[in-house]
Amino acid sequence: MSDQIVKKPYLFKDCIIACCSCRKMKDEIGDFVEFDFKAAIDSGIEITHTICPDCIMSLYPDIADKLKKSQP
Repeated sequence: MSDQIVKKPYLFKDCIIACCSCRKMKDEIGDFVEFDFKAAIDSGIEITHTICPDCIMSLYPDIADKLKKSQP
């Protein structure tokens, strides 16, 4: 068993929200955390995508402030 702390995912319409760049999942308090993406897919959990604040900053620095304001 992994030594990682298992965080409860935030579910949106029974889907896990994951960053399409780094593949971190959004947890129940709104933070993006590491998770086993392949295990989630293999178990049949539905996954929807967004982009996390860290990836917005690194991928789109010129428009990061505007994009961060539009994130749920």
